[in-house]
Order: sequence, then C-alpha cells, then structure tokens
Amino acid sequence: MSATFTDDNYTKINYYGGERDAAIWTGAYLAAESFRYLATGAPDALIQVNETARVLHRWWTLPGDPGYLARYAAPSSSPPEIKAALSDNDSEVVHKTLQDGIFWDWRGNVSRDQYQGVLLGMALAYEATNDLAVRELIRADIVTFAEQLMRHESRQVNLVIDGETHVINLELENVVYSTIAMPSGIPTLTIDTRSGDGDVNGAGILVFWPNPSEYLRQLPDLGWMPDILLATQALQLGAAFSLALHVTNDVPEYAARRSAINNYYTAHVDTWLDIAKRWSDTSPCGDAYHGLNISFTPAFIWLRTETDATRHHYLRDKVLIERLWPAVQSDNNVWFAFIYASQAPEVSENNNVVTNHVNQLAGFPSAPNRAVAVDVSDEYWENPFCSDLALSAIDVSERVPATFIWERQPWKREDPGVPYRLYGGVDYLLAYWMGRYYGYIDDDAPNTCLNWHTAPATGIEPAGMIEIPQPNSYQTGIGLVSGWQCAAGRLEMSIDGGRAIPVAYGSERADTQAHCGDANNGFSFPINYNSLADGEHHIALLADGEPVTTVNFQVRTLGAEFQSGLSGQFSLADFPTVGQTTALQWQEASQRFVITPPDAPAINPAPLVTTGALEVPAVNAQQSGVGIIAGWYCDAINLTVSIDGGRALTIPYGTERADTLTNCGDMNNGFGFLINYSGLGDGEHRIDLTADGIPVANTTFSVHTLGQEFMTGLVGNFALNDFPNVGLTTQVMWQEANQGFVMNGVTPMQ
Repeated sequence: MSATFTDDNYTKINYYGGERDAAIWTGAYLAAESFRYLATGAPDALIQVNETARVLHRWWTLPGDPGYLARYAAPSSSPPEIKAALSDNDSEVVHKTLQDGIFWDWRGNVSRDQYQGVLLGMALAYEATNDLAVRELIRADIVTFAEQLMRHESRQVNLVIDGETHVINLELENVVYSTIAMPSGIPTLTIDTRSGDGDVNGAGILVFWPNPSEYLRQLPDLGWMPDILLATQALQLGAAFSLALHVTNDVPEYAARRSAINNYYTAHVDTWLDIAKRWSDTSPCGDAYHGLNISFTPAFIWLRTETDATRHHYLRDKVLIERLWPAVQSDNNVWFAFIYASQAPEVSENNNVVTNHVNQLAGFPSAPNRAVAVDVSDEYWENPFCSDLALSAIDVSERVPATFIWERQPWKREDPGVPYRLYGGVDYLLAYWMGRYYGYIDDDAPNTCLNWHTAPATGIEPAGMIEIPQPNSYQTGIGLVSGWQCAAGRLEMSIDGGRAIPVAYGSERADTQAHCGDANNGFSFPINYNSLADGEHHIALLADGEPVTTVNFQVRTLGAEFQSGLSGQFSLADFPTVGQTTALQWQEASQRFVITPPDAPAINPAPLVTTGALEVPAVNAQQSGVGIIAGWYCDAINLTVSIDGGRALTIPYGTERADTLTNCGDMNNGFGFLINYSGLGDGEHRIDLTADGIPVANTTFSVHTLGQEFMTGLVGNFALNDFPNVGLTTQVMWQEANQGFVMNGVTPMQ
C-alpha cells in the first residue's frame, strides 16, 4: 500500500492507497524477507517472515470459504486512516468478522493476481522459517487452496454471456467461492465471447480456467465454441499444485491428501504445460503490462518446486526461455531478469543479463520512495505507434515511481506525481534480496550491518523503566503508559515505531530516590489503548532523543475505539477464593470492567466542561485495582489532586490531547496519574483537582476491593456471556499488575 501524508514532514498520514492490491504486495514483502533471511541469517528477517506469514494466513481464513483469500484485513478497532481503506460504504468490505477473539474488517472480491504474490511469499517462507507452527500454517493454507481447486461439483450458476443471463447447472472445477458475495447462494459468471480474450468475471466465484470453453460448452447453444487457451491461468494452476506437493513432501500426516493432489496434478499437468507454452504478450503499448508479472511469478514458483526433470526442462525451455523472457528482455525489468537468470543459468548470455540489471537496480531512488513528478520526454524518443510512450525502456533511475515498478510498463515519459505520497519500496527489497540470495549482488559492508550478536550484560542498572504496560500484558480501554526516568530534559515515547510523543514527566516517585538521587522522576501518559487496534504493539521510551527501554504488549478491544451505550454486570464464582463471588461491571468512562459491590448502579460519564474536565473517575463511579486519575485542563502551570482532603499531589500535565484543541486553542492539556484505588480502602472517596492553587473540579466515587491493597498469586479466567452483544462471549482474565480483569478476546457463545 502507499501512504499519502498531510505535508512534507511525512509524520501524519492523510490516507492510504492501494488496499485492493495489499495481498499481492504483502506476499512480495514476505518473499523479500525470506530471501533476506536465506542470504544473511539476520534474526530480524526471520521475525518478519514468521509474522508476515501469520498475517497472510489470517487473510486466507477470515472469509471462511476454503481457498478464498481476502485482499486486505485490519482490526475493526483500527485508527481512522486505516478504517478509511475499509469504508462502510464499500461493497467489497465485510465488517466485524470474529476470529481469535478479535473483530476484523476485510476486503473481498479478490482477483487471481493477488494469489500470485501470496503463493510466492509462502513458498519462500516455507523454505526460510524454522518455526514448525508457521510451516504448518503455510502448508494448511496451500493444501486447502489446492484441494478446493481440484474439487468437482455440479452447481447452479447465473451465467451472463454477451449480456444474456442463463440460469444453469454447471460442472465446475478450478474455482474458489465467496459465500458472503452471493446472498442468494448462486454465483454469477460473466463472459463476453466477442472480446476474444476469454476472460471470465465472477461474483461470489473466482475461476482459474486455462480453457474456459470446456465449461461454456455445457450450454446447449455453445457446444460449437472453440478452445480459448489462457496460458497465464495454466501457469497459475501448475504453480499452485506443484507448491502443494512441495510443502507436503515427507509429511506423514498429509500423505493421503498429498496422494490425491498428486493424482490430480499428474492427470492435468501435461495439458497445463501445453497451454503454457503458447503464452504470448497481449499487452500492446503496455496497456496490461501487469499481466506479465502474474505470468512470471507463477512460472518462478513452479520451476522452483517442480521435481520431475522432464517437466522442469519443458517449463524452463518452452515457456520461460522461448516465450516469457523474449517479451521483456529489453524492458530493464530487474525482477523478471533475475527470475530468468536464476532459472535458466545454462544460457550463455546470463552474465550480461545479470550485470546489466544489477546496474539498473543500483539506480533505484534512495528511501523514502516519493511519488515525485517525472518528465523525461526530452531524453527518450516517442514511440510512433504508442502515443506519449518512449521508444525504448526508461532506466530505473528515471522511471515513474510505483508500489511495484516491475509490474508497470517501463516506457512512460511523463507523470505529475502525487504530493506527499510514499511507496513502501517492496519492489526494491524483493529484487535486491533475490540478487543477494543468488549471488548477483555482493554485500557492500560484509560482517558489519548484519553481524548479529548478543550484547553482553553490563551490570549497570537501568536509568528508567516502563512499568505499565507490563511486557506481554493485555491492555484495554482508558489507561496509562507510566514509569520512571532518572534524569532527562525531554521525555518522549514512540508507539509501534511512530513519531515521538512528549510525555508529562516529573511527578513524585519516592521509591526512585535511592536509585536516582531525587524523587521527581515519575512519568505518565493517558492513553485509550483501544485506539491502537487489536493485536501486538510496541512502546519505546526516549530520553533526550535516545532510547531508554522498550516493551511489547497486547491490546484487546470490542471492535471500536470507544464503545457507547453498553452495560453489563456479571458475577464471577469462586473468585478470589472458592466459595466467594466477585461482581464485575462494565464502566463506559474507563472502557473496561471494574470490581464493584453486588448490584452497584451503572454510571455514565459526566458531560465535559469548557475549560477542563476530571474524566476518570466519573462521578459516583465504582473503582478497583490499579487505575488512573485522568482528564484535561486548558491552561495551568501546576495541577494537583487531593484525595479525601489529604495533601496535594502534583500530577504530570501537558500530554497531547487533540480533542481539546477547539476548547483550549492548543493540544497539550492532558493529565494522568497512576493510582492503586485499592489502597484507598472500601467505600466512598473524593478527589479535588486544583489548577495553580485554585479548585477547578471534584468528584466522588466508590472503591471496592478484594480485601487487600495488592493481591498476589491469584489466577482467574472467566467467560462473560452475551457481551458486548447477544450471542457473543467476552473472555476476561485476572492480571496482577493491573489488580483487575482485562479482556483477552471475544468469541461466539457456546
């Protein structure tokens, strides 16, 4: 996907683009990282291989139909710029599909080209990874796809031929279905026999038909139809089945399934090869140049996985050498050239092919890959047969940028560009690491950049710590990022590699006196964890711009950044001990569950005032465990809180709150203060907020504890039925660091 930013600082994303092609290029990225690991052994490459393979596995399985792939998916709780790529008004998008305890939005209406990138990535990841669980995910996905393709069934279809609809039972093979895209349960196939290209479009069905006439002749009036041979789809089928055999080789648990796949492959492979050798470039003036990529890519997969020498040589000689490569040999296309060179090494010209295209790759623009304007019309003569296109392929160094330039025709002389747009650079990464893997490109800094080692222990105690969230903990709702740092002029944090965000710093932490030499070392940052979306996240703490420490954690939501109007009260049996019952209540203000007395009334948040608000705890709310005092105030030098008339405690103030811009004229108005509410004891309490010595807000609330200030050694997992909706179950678990229950998933109710 591309990202278009709001300005040339490239810090705030305006919108994403290319979401319909996310699967093919995510697969290409997986292939690039697999090549990187195979070439270098870099541990961070292996992490990316395993994580990206899991992402693509999710995209295979979210739609729920065997072998049907989602184009793109993201948690339903994703930030607005992500949600915009999965619009509520888009007919391709399916919302709130529940998987692994998380709600997902995903884009359907997949096309054959998306499969080619995914199969490429998974084929190489299968070789690269040493994670047996990831290998099994890949194996299961590929085998399921192959089994669906070879499935034969009679099915009623709406067949639209040259604009005329026929409802007919067809004998079908080599198809995948999308049940959600055919509400009537009947898929639709559309073909224009007058176009001559034989392409078949579908709704609720996607075909991989090397000869669609085999199916169209089933209509009484079309028995005369001649063969329409589609070499690209023959290559795609051959690659898919060859890969399925590759990933099941020597896997006893798949022996029977592999035998069935092999029988089908053996019965059809000669036909596919015969059709594939008829491949020709049907892209005059580059109108459909992308079609070359979805021929070269499956040819590469097939050649790498085909074990029969006769078939392999036939595919290499008759298809790659005689058909595919001659069509692009003068296109300066590094990806295609490296495929050709790696699979046809015996050809004498290969040294020149590799050298020329390594030089082309060296001209790729330096990162970031901006969508700059291009005009090379003075340097390249116009093709007299193709308006506005160059007569010869433009060098990579002067070419129009794109998400994947190797699928874009190389003769475009002018392009206005798109201001503030960046491309991910997967086209460079794939070609570069493939070149490194095959020995075409030397390491320019051997034993330096990728000389990974474990840093020795220093014996030096840390200068700071993130205490919340705890490593690998679950977080949900309104909370804090908090901890301490000994000495810093400026404290910031970065979430998931994003921009550095200023953190309010300097609150009193007496427990750091011995370590730091003073006590004003606390920091906190109020955060709605739901805004990060479901899944794993990463926080880095920065002191004066230098990294101090990091933590990974999980977020679980109910599918939205802020849930309004929910209510839920539950009794947890045998907690905290056998025979006791703990009451749990959903609290909207904090977007989480709190422990309450039995039958405590539900409290909704109070309306905001114009100059500030004490938002948590809400008036008359129930509180328990480790939580926050949080809100915002427009203009103050010093904010303090006093609990039950006690001494005034200075609270960190000045964190970014974009929602206060209208009221305050700026955004650095947030405050947050970590508190163990259980330390206050059961019963009613009062908080007073003071700005520069002047009382500005107060609230009363109630605390309910489990009988102690801090409970240790407890374990508890509970299912809260019919929450957030009827028929769903929210899973909660006791988390000691929070002294309360956190959500760890939502499932259909059993």
